Formats: sequence, structure tokens, C-alpha cells
Amino acid sequence: MQSRSRLGAAEAGSTRGVALSGRDARAWLADRGWDPVPGDARPLRLFADEVRLGSYRVARVWHTPFRIRNVRGRPDPERPGIELVTVVDGSLAVGGADGESSVAKGSSILLPLDSAVEISSTEPTGRVEFSLPLRDPLGSSALPSAATVLDPSDFSRILVVLASSILASPLTPAANGYPQLMNAVEDAALAFLRSTAAAERTGYVSSAEAALFSRAVDIIDEEAGDPSFTVAVLARRLRVSAQRVGQVFAAQGSTAQAHVRAVRVARATRLLEERRVTSADERESIARAAGFRTARTMAASMRSAGQS
Repeated sequence: MQSRSRLGAAEAGSTRGVALSGRDARAWLADRGWDPVPGDARPLRLFADEVRLGSYRVARVWHTPFRIRNVRGRPDPERPGIELVTVVDGSLAVGGADGESSVAKGSSILLPLDSAVEISSTEPTGRVEFSLPLRDPLGSSALPSAATVLDPSDFSRILVVLASSILASPLTPAANGYPQLMNAVEDAALAFLRSTAAAERTGYVSSAEAALFSRAVDIIDEEAGDPSFTVAVLARRLRVSAQRVGQVFAAQGSTAQAHVRAVRVARATRLLEERRVTSADERESIARAAGFRTARTMAASMRSAGQS
């Protein structure tokens, strides 16, 4: 017997024009692996189109603001697959063990197969969900242990257009050639993953990553003078996970912590040049003004940076 995907039952069928609210909407989501988070009493309305064929599932889902959590499952090593969500309207926040990340319109979430993920929205949100078998070794090696936010690309846009065309058509899984359509969706999804992996290998930085890096640098330049400012605080200010911050700075060949340290060293150097320090207390005061907790930490950082 085929096992159920976290994002849908492994069976043939198509359903279009789903319109549900309240308990029925919650039940529809739960049947597809998403459970409402206890305590979220907001009224829920949901609209959806969905097709399923064997281990393939493609769905277009729109619902009002809500918070839901995936049903944690154990992946079947004999039937590997991918779970991908692309936001097509509004925005989402996705949370897991590594914190919370924002997911803008056009971006995608590659879901882990063996750990819990929570998504939430503060506005009506639309997304396209994919549950697909995996026959490609590259895709298998790229599967994450935590939810991974993928930036928009031409490949992801092609994938969404293909899925939307299938969902909007009158075709059903019983039609001759329908399995080949699902294969095309799988190939488009794997092309998207391949492009993402290739971008990481070549050091390519997307416009979204560049914008996030620029925002991060601006926040660091503004806040590094506060000794309590950390990379975790930076991630909260950016509304992304610390892991995402690390990825963005790694694409620039650096780390967020290194940038914070460099800003603090530059401030300390300027302050020391401007003032004639005559006591240990004055040196401690300068260290705190530059963002260091102690003068000893400031001195160590300056030595590492080649400053005296």
C-alpha cells in the first residue's frame, strides 16, 4: 500500500473549485499533512484546486491568515521524494528548529521530510504545493534537514506556470498522457533544484540575496555599537533565520560575525585616535562605545585585525 505524502494522499484524482471554511477547511488541511496550531482561533476560509496521481500531487491553495504545522513523518528510503511550496500571493513565515524565515511572493520552501515545520501568515496567502517522487541523485543529495527558502528564478516561474496550466485545464488523471504531464512537473522541479545547487557552487548571488545582504550591513553599521547586538538579534531584525543570515554572508565570502567585529574594530580605532587615553577606565569606556563588552575583548579583536 502506498504511504501518504505529508502534503497529500497518494491516490489518483482531481478536485477543482474547493471552497471551505471553519472546521471543514481545517479538516482539508489536516488530511494533507497540515494541522492548525492550537490556540489560533482566527476564522479560516480556504479555496483550492488539486490533482493527484500515484506519488505525485500538485495543488494550488489560497486561505485567509492562519498558522499551521506539518504532520511530522518519517521518510521512506525506498520511496524518496520532494515536498516543495511556492508562494504565489501574499507572503509566509516558515519556522523550524533553526528559527523563523520570511518567504515573499515568488519564493519557495523546500521542506524537510523528517522534521516539523510551521508556516503562518498575517494576510491572505496563495501557494502552489508539490509532492513529487525523486529519481535524480542530485536532487536527493540536495534535500535539507530543515526548511530551506529558495529565491525566485526563471526555473521556479516556469514550474509554477506549468503546474497552474495543469490545474486550470479540464484534464483528469484518467486522460491518456497524464502521467507524462506529471513527469514534466517533476523534471521542472528538479531543474529548479539543479539551478539552485549550481548557483551555490558558483557563488552566484541573486538579487534577493543581495538586497538582504545590503539590509544586514546597514543594520550592523547602525547597531554594532551596542555590546548586546549579536547575529541572532540581526536575524530577528531581518525576520529570517540565523541560518539564512549565514547563507547570505557566505555568498559574499564572509560571515555576519566577522562584519560585526570589523565595524567594532573600526569604531574603536577611530575613538582611540580621537582621544588621549590615560586610564584603564577610559579604555573600558571606549570599548563599550565601540560595541565590545570589555577592553580585553577589544584589544584581542584589534590584534586579530592587525591593529595595535
